[in-house]
Amino acid sequence: MTAGEISMAAAPATARRSDAGFTLTEIMVVVLIVGTLSAIAVPTLLTQRAKGVDAAAKSNVATAARALAIYETDHDTYACGTSVQCIQKLHLLEPAISGSDLEVNDHGGSGDATDNGYRVTGAGGDTRTFWQDRDPDGGATDRGCDLNGSRDPGGCRVPGRTSSGQW
Repeated sequence: MTAGEISMAAAPATARRSDAGFTLTEIMVVVLIVGTLSAIAVPTLLTQRAKGVDAAAKSNVATAARALAIYETDHDTYACGTSVQCIQKLHLLEPAISGSDLEVNDHGGSGDATDNGYRVTGAGGDTRTFWQDRDPDGGATDRGCDLNGSRDPGGCRVPGRTSSGQW
């Protein structure tokens, strides 16, 4: 064989090597790994979003309760009218308060805020609600949350499987 014949015979083998790529098996392994990681990550990310919505609701409730304390200092009462009127007055004191998902009621959550007591309730993610309550008798404040049928507790620490908890 001459040198030219050897190079011609070697050419097809070299051409086959330059067509190198991924095999179907390698591609399927990568797809399987990505699918497994997605199956783990997506539910975790969805619960984090719900907790973020709940954190915003808790922050809004706490801000409104602080604004109510300022209102009480200025007016010697927590009674600021209906829920809508209270939210408008509180928004003047603290513009960060978003009234679309807040309610201001009396201690326990019904009627209007009273001279000595109130409950501020905010809507969280899903159907959860978060509240801060001031007892007119003892002056103690308490925070809590209600799942309202939600299967996911989100940012509500629920002992056992009850329908309400703390934050």
